[in-house]
Amino acid sequence: EFLRDLQDLRRVLEPAAVRMAAERATPRDLADIETAFQGMRRAVEEGGDYVAHDLAFHQGLLRASHNRMIVQMSKVLSALLRTSFEVSTGRKDGPRSSLPLHRAVLDAVLAHNCAKAEKAILVLIDGANEDIEEVLASRRKLPSLNTPAPRLRAG
Repeated sequence: EFLRDLQDLRRVLEPAAVRMAAERATPRDLADIETAFQGMRRAVEEGGDYVAHDLAFHQGLLRASHNRMIVQMSKVLSALLRTSFEVSTGRKDGPRSSLPLHRAVLDAVLAHNCAKAEKAILVLIDGANEDIEEVLASRRKLPSLNTPAPRLRAG
């Protein structure tokens, strides 16, 4: 239920935040989000801590909304989002298949296209939700908040 509630919260909060980011992001915000995306890409291609870069990507989007309440919420949500990302990236090829979805979000924000950014983040969240539901249905052990996220292997 916790993961489902978190996904509901993401579905409410992130589309609005990404819409604002598409309107308000500064060049520095955009560079930070791009850096996080490149870290995700490198982790998929060469191995590494995909989850940390995924978290930085989403936190960057929330910060780029330049809404103080959303920015404060992003700090509180970070541990919860990390768990969600660990579950959704635990699927085989999950990180690799989510890269184009993240890129679509970033490209829409870079283009300052609010509607496209909002639609792209919803596609990304819905894909993560499908991953989470599959993991929950499999009854696999869920990740712990007390341990570091597993690193991806190169390949």
